[in-house]
Amino acid sequence: MYLPCAFVDFIRSASRQHPDQAILFNAVGNWPIEALAESAVDFLYIEVWPPEVEYHHLAEIVLNAVRLSSGKAVVIALYLPASRPANNLLADAVILACGGTRIELGEDARLLSDPYFPRHEEISPDLSSALRGFSDYIVRNGEWLRPYTLSATGREIWAASDLNPEFISIEEGIWTVARSYPEKMVLQFVNVTGLGAHPCWDVVHSPPTPCQNVSIGIRMSQRPAQIFWDCPEQNHGPQRVNFEHADGMLTFQIPQINFTGLVAIYE
Repeated sequence: MYLPCAFVDFIRSASRQHPDQAILFNAVGNWPIEALAESAVDFLYIEVWPPEVEYHHLAEIVLNAVRLSSGKAVVIALYLPASRPANNLLADAVILACGGTRIELGEDARLLSDPYFPRHEEISPDLSSALRGFSDYIVRNGEWLRPYTLSATGREIWAASDLNPEFISIEEGIWTVARSYPEKMVLQFVNVTGLGAHPCWDVVHSPPTPCQNVSIGIRMSQRPAQIFWDCPEQNHGPQRVNFEHADGMLTFQIPQINFTGLVAIYE
């Protein structure tokens, strides 16, 4: 029997014998994700390890898992030292923008920096504050970040997304993921400006260079009704964005992006 199929059979059996329990499988190194995505696991749990060390690899791992599973929840385990705040925040930004979440904090809000969870590390006040702002951003934008209320067909459409789609133009150094919802589109951005052509999560690096007044162009036949912008640093929540629409092109600006942010475009 093909080994991944054996895993799927085992998961199916466990699910039948324990119908009231959540079932998951640790896909170490993203294996065997193709089989697991179609199995009875309640969500996909993936440990990311070298040689997949570029942030671009991390993005593709999450996007692929979301796509294969037609929108199941994807949880990423990525172990980074607490002494690398920029790495932790950028990894969180990439994972979230691509449709996943990260298992990151344990007891006493200490960082799960090692696969042996008791080796957790204390985080600095600055990183703690940044992670709290990031979490608040996720909570207040839940309807724009997840397919909670979508039908099965709607989830499949939501899940079918790529990194940097061609119909969106934006400054070099900012990655984009577009998700389709009924009557709206949500764009999520990741800023890697100043980090080189192939930034890696396993190499110490500085925060990306903040970008201000970022111009965005989207090929869109219909003029939208309204556009909102939000980011983790924006404590007051989403703000309305002015825009122009002419000749099938939608243009607008977002005020600033440090690590990540999102735009919701309503039809």
